[in-house]
Amino acid sequence: KRHVASLREQVAQLTRDSSASRSDSLDQLRSELMSRIEAQPRPSLLLGAAASDMAVPDGERKTLLNQRAIFEQLKQQFQEAKDASPVNDAPTMDFGGREAELEGELREVRTENVDLCIRIESLQHELREKQQESSVLCQSSGALQAE
Repeated sequence: KRHVASLREQVAQLTRDSSASRSDSLDQLRSELMSRIEAQPRPSLLLGAAASDMAVPDGERKTLLNQRAIFEQLKQQFQEAKDASPVNDAPTMDFGGREAELEGELREVRTENVDLCIRIESLQHELREKQQESSVLCQSSGALQAE
């Protein structure tokens, strides 16, 4: 019982430690993102927010600006990744053709290998039959000589 209780206590301690470190990491990431966003304000976002200053309190306006800035950054990154992907597809198409060619050669070699294995097995079987036949002939020859 003591051992189980100590193990439960250890698990609880590890859980607290890991959740605290995760929380610290998230706080650090949030603060880093906020500092990056605040360092590069976008004029289009500021103009749009200035028109709606009277309807939105200051704290909420700042949150909306941050959300818009993050959204714009994500949108831009997505667009860049989308634009970059067709350029990277061209070399893989050539590689795919080479890959298909190699797969065809591999199939041919495997088929040839199976044929050769069958031929070897057949020749070995034939060799065993010839050995048995020669053994029988030697025995009969020996018997004839003995007579």
